[in-house]
Amino acid sequence: MEARTIVVGDIHGCYDKLMQLLDKVGFAQSDRLVSVGDLITKGPKSREVLDLFMSDKRFSSVIGKAAVELFKHDKISRLGRVVNPPPQDSSALNPVS
Repeated sequence: MEARTIVVGDIHGCYDKLMQLLDKVGFAQSDRLVSVGDLITKGPKSREVLDLFMSDKRFSSVIGKAAVELFKHDKISRLGRVVNPPPQDSSALNPVS
C-alpha cells in the first residue's frame, strides 16, 4: 500500500476514539498522521495522546488554541504579569517589555 498522510482535527485527549479511527482507516507503518487542532484537554486521556505523539515519529501536529493558551499561561506565570497581545496576533508568545 502507498504511504498516506492522514489529517485529523481536534483530538482533545480522546485517545480511544483516535485509536478507533486509525483502526477504521487501516493506519499502516508507512502512513503518517497530522493533527491540525488541539491534542489535549476535554477528553479523558490527554497523557496517552501526548505520549503517542512524542514517541511515534508517524505522528505530528500543528499547534492548537489550547497549546497557545498553555504557552501564554506559562509566560504569565514566569513573568508574574499578564501579557495582553493584540487579538489573533502570534506574537502573543513574545514577552512584553
